[in-house]
Amino acid sequence: MQWATAERVVERSVPRQVIALVGGAWLRRPRVGTKLSRVDTAPDNARQETREPGEVRSADGTTIGYYRVGRGPAIVLLHGAAQSSENLSALARDLSDRFTVFVPDRRGRGRSGPYGDFRGLRSEIEDLSAVLDGSGAHNVFGLSAGAVIAIETALVRPDMTKLALYEPRFPSMV
Repeated sequence: MQWATAERVVERSVPRQVIALVGGAWLRRPRVGTKLSRVDTAPDNARQETREPGEVRSADGTTIGYYRVGRGPAIVLLHGAAQSSENLSALARDLSDRFTVFVPDRRGRGRSGPYGDFRGLRSEIEDLSAVLDGSGAHNVFGLSAGAVIAIETALVRPDMTKLALYEPRFPSMV
């Protein structure tokens, strides 16, 4: 058995900011220097997860594909622009020990259908809502453009109970 400080675990896992943000709501981030019971010393790509593909239909009928991994309370991870669900696979894997993680491909990417009659943010909100309804999730993590979509969806969906955002792109920040 190896012992490590919380600092080493954070460096091995996901970026510090994500752990801190997610930690405040869902994961208890240990203090730096705290001894942990065990550290997984296998390389990240050595851990096997079983991805279960699925799909839902958005309000306009567009297929929104996703994969599901893990078990526990449901959480949706939403990627940013010029990305796909694969960009969040390491985070999904790290969360899968404690959560059922749903990672959709946004419209026009990966497992999802084409843009079709795309209406901008309105379509994105409808797509995320379809995933939330299909998964039963009330928790969302959004990255970059996915964070903006998550915020806008939370404004129209009071059933979203927890929201974690990483680098949301607001017009004042550009």
